[in-house]
Amino acid sequence: MSSMLNTFLRQYLSSRTFVEQFASRFIRHLKFEASILRQTKREQSEFLPKEVSNADKFRQLILTGGILNLSSSVDSRIPNLRNAIRTARKPRNRGYTYWKNLPIGHSHFRIESYSCWHRLKKGVVWLLRCKNRLRARTGKAGRPPSVSADPLVPSELQAAETAIVGFVQRKHFKEELKALESKGAVMKKSLIYLLEPFLDEEGIVQVGGRLRNAPLSEKARHPVIVPKNHRVSKLVVRRAHEFQNGHSGKEYVLALIRQKFWIVGARPLIKRVLKEFMVCRKLRGNPQVQRMADFPFDRVTPGKPPFSFVGVDCFGPFVVKKGRTQIKRYGCLFTCLTNLIVPIEKLDSLEADSFINGFVRFCARIGVPENVREHPRKNWPMGRVIQASPGKDGLVTTAQVRRRWSVFSRPAAKLCLLEALGDSM
Repeated sequence: MSSMLNTFLRQYLSSRTFVEQFASRFIRHLKFEASILRQTKREQSEFLPKEVSNADKFRQLILTGGILNLSSSVDSRIPNLRNAIRTARKPRNRGYTYWKNLPIGHSHFRIESYSCWHRLKKGVVWLLRCKNRLRARTGKAGRPPSVSADPLVPSELQAAETAIVGFVQRKHFKEELKALESKGAVMKKSLIYLLEPFLDEEGIVQVGGRLRNAPLSEKARHPVIVPKNHRVSKLVVRRAHEFQNGHSGKEYVLALIRQKFWIVGARPLIKRVLKEFMVCRKLRGNPQVQRMADFPFDRVTPGKPPFSFVGVDCFGPFVVKKGRTQIKRYGCLFTCLTNLIVPIEKLDSLEADSFINGFVRFCARIGVPENVREHPRKNWPMGRVIQASPGKDGLVTTAQVRRRWSVFSRPAAKLCLLEALGDSM
């Protein structure tokens, strides 16, 4: 409208916030604010005070004095509002990047924040890419290579692994590195003296030994040395145990690790790491033992002489020779329930008279017990007699008994006949 009439028109707003936003050049506007600014200018926005923002007062002011009076009234009430808003707005501060030399071993990169060996190597790869780009800036090259988001390649992961191992060794084997660089050998008091360490082309401490002619890879012949009290050692053990062999045992994990790394004191570390896996604890846990019942009173009563409480059980038969014949004999165990002393008496048979004779001999030799506890018998198997087999004298000697899953033969003397109700068997 202002451009069509070729006249400077003002827009009055009752919100001080909108006036400040329209006057500012350092904030992002909303969609409706941007559409207003596209059709007007920033200088056209004015603040309308509260006493004249009412519709009735605004209409009365227009009728009495017109737009010019309204403009003069507003300008007289709030002079230089636009200038006050502009001076209140400060320009945005811009940040600058500074660099400085840090001592060796000082790093803001937290290895403890990683829980996987492969993820740690991937994170170091991105740092190496950024380092190479910053180094290229200081050279004479025209344009440094950008830190691209290309997929990681195995050579970069191997370089990251070498960088991590070198960082750990510089932190934990300072004296050994100095000795190897100067004398070519470590001191005898060092923890890695027996490993015959040496430095490779990249300055990494490796195991020596006598396997240079073995048909193995270079890493297997001379694995790199890693301390056991570092986060990297734990990540290597977790990687070998969880992803490379499927939760195998301690010795197999150690064999896999030593194909590339030699962890000083690896067995206690592997044992501690394996205990953290719930899967391994379930697979290698001891089976639960059923809780036994409480001891009976005759086993915990104090102040009683031996064999005051006796348990009885029989075993056999075993064949003995009497003259030229072979007969069966049985054994009877009288166990003291307090001291677990077990005397044995011989029984001619399992009849009651034979057991009574053996018990009388036991009482005459040791003494009469106060209580005798018999070993509990098994449940008697139930079945239906399907066939009876008579002997030469016409009497039934054996019978075929059918149970639910089988049929067996038993002597008639060992059967207890009961009345069957219906065809239950």
